[in-house]
Amino acid sequence: MTNAAFPLHDAARKGRSRVVMRLLELGHSASTLDEEGRRASQRAREAGHHDLADELESREAGHASVSSHSSIHEALTIKELVGLVQGKPGAVSALIAAGRVGAIDAKGDTPLHICASQGRLQFCDQLIKAGANPAAMNFEGKKPHDRAAENGHAMVAGLLRSLLPESFVAPDDVRPDLSTAVLPVSKPVKEATDDIFAFDDLDLDFDGEEEAEDFHRDLERDDYVASFDAVQGRVTRLGDEDGAELEFDDLRRGGFRIDAEDVVGPLPQTAEFADGATFRSYLDVRTGRKSAPHATAPTTRFHAISESALMAWVERVLAAGTCNGEDVDTLIGDIRGFFDAETVRGNLVHELTNLGLMPCEDESCEVFVAGHPSDPEDVADLLACICNGSNMRPGVEFKPLSARAEARLFRELSASQQDMCRALVSNETLVSVVVMLGEKVEAGSVPPSLLTDLDVQHGRQTPDGEVLSASLSCLVGYQTMLEDGAVTAEQRAYALSAVSALKLSRDAVDLIAQGLRANPELDDVRHRIEASLRARENFRREILLEHLALVRRQASRREAPVDDIEDMVHDGVFGLMRSIDLFEPDRGNRFMTYCQFGVRQSITRALDDTGSLVRVPSHRAIVLRKVDRLEEGISQQLSAEAIISVISEEMEIPPETIREIRRIPRRPVPFEEMVHDCLDVDSPQFRHVLARQRTEIIEHFLADMPERAADVIVRRFGLRGEDEMTLEELGAIHGVTRERIRQIEAKRLAEIGHRTNQRLLRNLI
Repeated sequence: MTNAAFPLHDAARKGRSRVVMRLLELGHSASTLDEEGRRASQRAREAGHHDLADELESREAGHASVSSHSSIHEALTIKELVGLVQGKPGAVSALIAAGRVGAIDAKGDTPLHICASQGRLQFCDQLIKAGANPAAMNFEGKKPHDRAAENGHAMVAGLLRSLLPESFVAPDDVRPDLSTAVLPVSKPVKEATDDIFAFDDLDLDFDGEEEAEDFHRDLERDDYVASFDAVQGRVTRLGDEDGAELEFDDLRRGGFRIDAEDVVGPLPQTAEFADGATFRSYLDVRTGRKSAPHATAPTTRFHAISESALMAWVERVLAAGTCNGEDVDTLIGDIRGFFDAETVRGNLVHELTNLGLMPCEDESCEVFVAGHPSDPEDVADLLACICNGSNMRPGVEFKPLSARAEARLFRELSASQQDMCRALVSNETLVSVVVMLGEKVEAGSVPPSLLTDLDVQHGRQTPDGEVLSASLSCLVGYQTMLEDGAVTAEQRAYALSAVSALKLSRDAVDLIAQGLRANPELDDVRHRIEASLRARENFRREILLEHLALVRRQASRREAPVDDIEDMVHDGVFGLMRSIDLFEPDRGNRFMTYCQFGVRQSITRALDDTGSLVRVPSHRAIVLRKVDRLEEGISQQLSAEAIISVISEEMEIPPETIREIRRIPRRPVPFEEMVHDCLDVDSPQFRHVLARQRTEIIEHFLADMPERAADVIVRRFGLRGEDEMTLEELGAIHGVTRERIRQIEAKRLAEIGHRTNQRLLRNLI
């Protein structure tokens, strides 16, 4: 419903930001209360217009101290302020034409103050001639010449100070009383009779004592010649040792000159009509008064391909279902510009092989070939990154949230979490349920994830475990106070902080809400909990969606033999979700920076678990990577023991542990590669050796068995040259039932399969 008495509140509630800004310019105050005692910012926030509410709140804080002055002078608009700050002549002309040379901004600065602070003498001259008052003071008691002096424009400050009458000049030891100061109203100057206003004839000329060429010729300095290679685009794939190294090993005297392989200007990396695009650029060099011939770069590193040609090629290849080297060469022929054909070809073959559109030359990579997508646009976007020289794969472009938007999301997330905690501490039954679940977690009867997101480990004291114990102790005391009916506001706040520190999981809150359905008296509390939970999940989902591109970027930087990059993205999302739960905005960090560590850790651990056929535990994989990194930097001329000794001293780990770590296989090795070339596995000698070792192992286990059990195993499996017999036949021989024979067989086979025997088998084999 429209409220004509309070148009600012009505526009704020509807989210009409332009109308709100216009009303503020017309003199409406952001601090005015409506008939319900609410400000315009509160109306905007209730309607969900958070950005507008933040702007109104800043106006409330900024104009609280200057509201008395705003009624004397007109306010500068945002457009006028931007024009003055950017030094646009049209902005000054518009102010003069509108007669608004006396308008002020939020600090009380007139246009003359702003132009003087920037040292724009021409604009100051125009404003003075139009009637601007050089003696006008802002809310800090500063005049235009003061603003010019504090920004280092001494000449402008001196000229403006000379315009002041003697009555306006105060002694240096007397400061104006701002409480009783009245801002003088600017009056236009009808006729200027003083010659001091004639700035049109101002001509400043400076003569140097020595010519620039003579000065630089006699100056003793070291001149070098260097060559630079430009890197186009952004580097998104980083190695373990991120960094750069610049080598200047060809320095020599001979005047300063830069030989650039490509001197380029900003050119687009895509071209709809690449045939008509220009790929030449020039550089005009001037040194002082001496003109030098310009350097010409015949070609640049920019290259592009027509979108229509690329899409036609992709559709033709997808229709055929496969492509070959000639098709790739045809695609490379459509690229215009300067590029390394072999590099582009290698990248195209790599991506087309991963898509399943080209046969893999290496037989070992067939496991990792994925089926090609059916959407031609997705394939075209991927290949366009290579053909246009871009390092950004599709889907990894990340536009971070602004600091204000990020703070708002986490503020709302924290508010919903606090509302849920307030509902939990408001009832004795809910507090008892939380205490009961916490005691079961401490006892180890239920998993910690059922109650909390903290890292709690049963039987091991951790920092999060101490937080759990302290919070439960507080809630137990608070539960007793609730039963007695004597709870103060301070005790309730203490219990609220304890519940917040528990970081209750979604499962715990759902379990509590479901339990309340059986008690109609607590429907109001249940509705509050469910509403807070829905709001919390909505804000978590919004934060998650805003940072999905960052997860995809982190996943694309990983060099791992996975079937699909989406697997790593899926693993990285878990790290992002955990980062949302653990992030603390009060520490002053940006979430964009904080969450990258959790995403990288989640992806790395997932690769450690599933990235190879031989799984290596995460803690061992971390040490393994450190050992490999150190070993790469050690001279390979050292002996194996010397290398182990150096790594042991560097990592402070015993040499025995280093030896065990180095024996961990980095990749699965086929049996054929492990067998020596001179050994023929099909030869009779090799089969005889295997048969003899097999007999020794069998006899070793049979020697430890009772006589009847050994006979059952021998006859059941046809060992020692005996024929295999059924359970009924063995039961008839030993005078027992077939079930008893089966039990004996199962027991002895279980003993053989025990892990201690498995270790013995490995030693024998």
